Amino acid sequence: MPERRRPEPTSLYPDEKELARVILGDRASEWPRIAKMEERNGLPPISAVYGGRYWPAIRAFFDRRYKLEAVTSLEQEEEPNDGLAEWKAERARIAAAKAKKRPD
Repeated sequence: MPERRRPEPTSLYPDEKELARVILGDRASEWPRIAKMEERNGLPPISAVYGGRYWPAIRAFFDRRYKLEAVTSLEQEEEPNDGLAEWKAERARIAAAKAKKRPD
């Protein structure tokens, strides 16, 4: 009997449609309701920078829930770091540098 492979998304930040298919299969249409409920339980949010949920964090969320993997130090972080603050700071730095170069 051939080994059955686990479904995996095509990127680290899959969109909600792909994530629903990978997690729920034929029941993918239920994902919006389930995701909203699970976010209250710690499901990683959609990244404002990348437009999707970080797949390894999604896997870790479900693995912790079903005790498939040891709890990592990531669980102890108060807020997920999706890079938004760093991205905004970099954008502000670039804008400030451009403003300095403009002639008055």
